Amino acid sequence: MSNSTGFSSNRQHGIGGSDIAALLGLSPYKTPLQLWAEKVGHPGAIEPQGIHLRYGHHLEPFVASEYEMVSGLYTHAVGSTVFHPEHGFMFANIDRLVTKSPDAKAFTNGRVVTDRLLECKTSSIFSRSEWGIEGTDQVPTSYLLQCAWYMAISGCNTADIAVLLGNSDFRVYTVRRSTRLEALMLEQANSFWHDHVLSCVPPPHHPRIRRMH
Repeated sequence: MSNSTGFSSNRQHGIGGSDIAALLGLSPYKTPLQLWAEKVGHPGAIEPQGIHLRYGHHLEPFVASEYEMVSGLYTHAVGSTVFHPEHGFMFANIDRLVTKSPDAKAFTNGRVVTDRLLECKTSSIFSRSEWGIEGTDQVPTSYLLQCAWYMAISGCNTADIAVLLGNSDFRVYTVRRSTRLEALMLEQANSFWHDHVLSCVPPPHHPRIRRMH
């Protein structure tokens, strides 16, 4: 589509882990319609990156280091975007891949070759109630879906979430791969991408899925 319509090639960027909760109507911050507007490059739809996101990125190495210390595992920065082997519009910007030894391969020839990944998070101490028992998958829904999306793309069967709550409460949570959830996400993402983004047809205003549990 030409730029004279007000749309741009931003739609070609695909669906990432930070998009999937909004796509499913489960994000408290963004609706499917708002996500669609971003993907088609609607004027004014894309907001600049906030300081909280830059702060989280700045602390990512520290969170990864703490994770290594408490888990006894080793983390590896990926350094590039990972794409689904069959669906090119699905991509993942994974924080870290995890191995049991420092010399083990984690990523080679554009493919993930380890079975565990890590997402590093920072959160306000006032959000503590959103996090359940450490070691479980009782995490905010958007993070659970992000990990599920990354596992679907990478082929990993386990995703850990290391979170620093405030400046003193460090926790590690674990999400296991669910083929049922993957199938649901892929179905909805395919519909969103092909029926709405590529065709520039806005999605319904109501969320497709209302509950995860």
